[in-house]
Amino acid sequence: MAEIFNNKSYQIIIFVLLNILFFIFVFFPSVKKVNTDFPNYYVSANMLLDGKDLKPAYDNVEFNKQVLLYGISDQFVSFVPYPPVNALLMIPLARLEPLTAKLFWNILNYIFFLLCIFFISKISGLNFFLTGIIFFVSGYAFVNNFFFGQAYVLVLLLFSASLYFLSKDKDIVSALFFSVSVLLKFYTIFFLILFLCRKKFRMVLASVSFIILLNLLYFQLPVGI
Repeated sequence: MAEIFNNKSYQIIIFVLLNILFFIFVFFPSVKKVNTDFPNYYVSANMLLDGKDLKPAYDNVEFNKQVLLYGISDQFVSFVPYPPVNALLMIPLARLEPLTAKLFWNILNYIFFLLCIFFISKISGLNFFLTGIIFFVSGYAFVNNFFFGQAYVLVLLLFSASLYFLSKDKDIVSALFFSVSVLLKFYTIFFLILFLCRKKFRMVLASVSFIILLNLLYFQLPVGI
């Protein structure tokens, strides 16, 4: 077993096999049904494009009426835990049919996944293929991102890119990636405590500034709340 994980040729073979299994049992089945998280992004994006106020999105009853209006049935979803900026994620795909939009979204998710492997391999010092194998071991967390059409791989990509550029002493670039991850999912903001403990004051200050600035820019958009 140790030989397998120390031999790059074996790692490549295992990585390719895991990808084949992933496409057969996860990717292709995932684009045959729209469920849970995906409607939140898709419907809120359509509401913005139609010039609708997003405030009703935080009312579960009203939002689920919009879910039905935009062609998604048999789903009860809630936009309540989502920051408003999440509505921008699906803007380029929102005018497509729901299943078509989810197909393209999951293609993007797969690209995000490969980029995550790249950045994490650079941070950890492991090679690309071994990092990818470890990534697959995350199991349901990774699989659900595709079945449910979630944005967590994108958030991980932004966060890992932030750590990579931070390791290169590119604090401003790191802060920009980090601030976008916070805008999409608030929980990443707690890592600011870690950065403060590591005395990355310039990065923390830039991150807070970007978070405030990007929020202000969002609320100035003609399609914003």
